[in-house]
Amino acid sequence: MTTVSVVLHAPAWGPQHTTPCQAEPELFFPVSEDGPRSIAQITKAKRLCRGCSRVEDCLQNALDEGHDHGIWGGTTTAERRDIRRRRKTAGAAR
Repeated sequence: MTTVSVVLHAPAWGPQHTTPCQAEPELFFPVSEDGPRSIAQITKAKRLCRGCSRVEDCLQNALDEGHDHGIWGGTTTAERRDIRRRRKTAGAAR
C-alpha cells in the first residue's frame, strides 16, 4: 500500500483564499477511483470544488504542474489525463 502525505492541496493563495481542499485535504486524495466508498468521496470532493472560487486556477495549476493524483480543479486523475491528451491532439493538428 502506498501512503501519500498531504501538506497542502491547493497552491498557496493566501489566507483570504481559504479553499475547501485546504480545510479537508484528505478528502481530495481517495485511495482509488473505483468502489462505492471512493466514488462517494470523489463525488463529495468534486461538489466542494464546484463551489470554490479558485476551481479554474486549481485545474490549470494541476495541468501545468502535472499532478497525477487526487482531485484538482474538480477533476479526477483520469479526467486530467483526458484533458492533456485532447490538448496534445489539438496542438498536433495545428
